Amino acid sequence: MNLQWLPSSLEAVFIWGNELEGTLDFEYLPAAVFECDINRNEFEGSVNLTNLPPNHEYFDASENTFSGTLNLTCLPDTLKMIYLMSCDFSGSVDFTRLPRALKELYLSDNSLSGKIDLARLPDSLVKLHLGVNNFCGETDFSRLPNGLRLLNIGKNVDLAGTLVLRDELGYTYCMYSAEGTKVVVIEGQE
Repeated sequence: MNLQWLPSSLEAVFIWGNELEGTLDFEYLPAAVFECDINRNEFEGSVNLTNLPPNHEYFDASENTFSGTLNLTCLPDTLKMIYLMSCDFSGSVDFTRLPRALKELYLSDNSLSGKIDLARLPDSLVKLHLGVNNFCGETDFSRLPNGLRLLNIGKNVDLAGTLVLRDELGYTYCMYSAEGTKVVVIEGQE
């Protein structure tokens, strides 16, 4: 699908749930586009997010057959939500240079792999979904954002570490899913 025909004044792209096929080159999204929802189609090929429009805030390409690796290191500073779940992405992911405005990151149900560094996630992050992938290794969960309210790391069978989800009053502050991992979870009051 050729995105070059889109009008330059277009601010949002909603073509979800249409069973559309083909590849997409997101560098041709008009500069005014701040919202792009193309989930539940049959798009394929790689996804290059490094040239999203500068004021982009919302990107959803979930439930397609996109593949290849994900580069999340050159995203627009304004990006608040990224949904890339239930595709065929693979390889490792760098979580150390996400946009400071990011509130939600959904990467569940792919074939992403390798060790993950969660020590430099943006403070704005509220929801992080990494479940049903192949992430592995000992992970430092001690510096998760204070505002994180939902964490899904389940079904990453070789992911390990200690996850403490207890605030200064002893209450669990975050809903989580860690089943199917080697992660030890400490929650609630002692």
